[in-house]
Amino acid sequence: MKLILFDYNYLPYEIKFLKKEIVKMGGKIKSYKNKEIEVVGLSSKSASKLTYIKYVVDNNETFETLQSLREQINGKAQRISQSTRYGPHGLHEYKGKFNPQTPRSLLLQNFKKGAKILDPFMGSGTTLIEALDLEMEAYGIELNPFAFEITKAKLLFENLDKLPKFSVNRKSQKSFSTESENYLSKWFTRPQYKDLVIILGSIDKLPASNRLIPKIVLSDQIRKNSLQDPRDLRIRRRRNPPTNSSLLEDFIDKYNHIVDVHKRWKELYPVTAKKDPNIYLGDSTKLDQYIKVGIDGTVCSPPYFSALPYVDTYRLSMVSLELIDPKSIVTEERKLIGARDITKQEKENEFKHLNLLPSSINKLVMDIQNLLVRDKSAGFRKRAVPFNLIRYSRLMQSVLKSLYSIEKNGALNLWVIGSNRVVVNNKDIIIDTPDIVSKLAKSVGFKKVVLDEVDAYSRYDLHSKNSIKREMVLKFSK
Repeated sequence: MKLILFDYNYLPYEIKFLKKEIVKMGGKIKSYKNKEIEVVGLSSKSASKLTYIKYVVDNNETFETLQSLREQINGKAQRISQSTRYGPHGLHEYKGKFNPQTPRSLLLQNFKKGAKILDPFMGSGTTLIEALDLEMEAYGIELNPFAFEITKAKLLFENLDKLPKFSVNRKSQKSFSTESENYLSKWFTRPQYKDLVIILGSIDKLPASNRLIPKIVLSDQIRKNSLQDPRDLRIRRRRNPPTNSSLLEDFIDKYNHIVDVHKRWKELYPVTAKKDPNIYLGDSTKLDQYIKVGIDGTVCSPPYFSALPYVDTYRLSMVSLELIDPKSIVTEERKLIGARDITKQEKENEFKHLNLLPSSINKLVMDIQNLLVRDKSAGFRKRAVPFNLIRYSRLMQSVLKSLYSIEKNGALNLWVIGSNRVVVNNKDIIIDTPDIVSKLAKSVGFKKVVLDEVDAYSRYDLHSKNSIKREMVLKFSK
């Protein structure tokens, strides 16, 4: 049997993942040359499930893998680069989500059909979509209401026979609270704000069960049609307002694109039975309050230290969809693990927890604090780093304790996580988040803690000086 790779250039870890999938399915690699892998001991059915293979040649018959068919359903012409926005994954360009091939391959390498898989940091639901496709039981929890709504929309995308037609009624205009209207009107030009209220008013005329996907599609167009700089993760104003764009036109184009993608997706995946994962809007430090079954493992991309400012990045979408009040934005951001904003009182409270953390983390915090004492140029965000590091470690340790309590013995956890850095007193300090989380996992009782390096792309746009060039797969077991 010959396995033919995709045309795109593979990162080293993807080849490593592929080889592990082949071995897991009972195959043995005889040769690998020029985008072709010759294997023995692999059934055609198993080969068709491989994540990083485009074609299978068996007994002089050539057929496409399921993943090849899936990746074509992105509404775009065939291209050389890897397709990562296929099917429901293309509903929203949610920042920080990992390529769906990564959790899919990790699931294939390590779990069987029917396994109970949890994503304790569900985000926009990438792992859940892939776990369901592999006929596993999927569970997820997420504290950010916007990410939670995106996940719900993706699952609805999977379960609907067809998406509803959408027509704009210019007489239907959304009425916001005075507070939200005052806030949003400052972040859109008048024509764009008018488009926003017309689109939302038209969506509200749909049956309640048909509103979510159009809302998420709209939210994906808001940043680039607002006065927020779409390249920036923080909510900073553009130097020049957008002049050659239309929120209404962009929304209609994207929604029609999604309708086309959904139609093609349903040709590949007819709705025979609803895929109903168990998803919860809640706190990952309290997993035992939500998950009442024994978990076989987790696959996730947890928040990094000094994480992406998810609430700040999507505050216009969250206010527009009435998921948050403008006055609550800063407070809600601080609730997320990895948040960078912290109050004076919170700093004092966090320092009390320092001695409860592993000694290596304690030392890192104190080293940074001592450097900051001598760094007269450090601003308030930099001076908050030691306290935020304590808070991050404390909360992550709480998540791990809660996870330990709900997992079966032998459960396997696979977390894709990366490092970042901070410059203090002209010295580069690496915040090795994978190492920090690995030590926290050990501290609560997890065993077989291993770190495997994978390659990463830069995730931060304007914040390129903090870009993550390297990520790790943190493996640990109960």
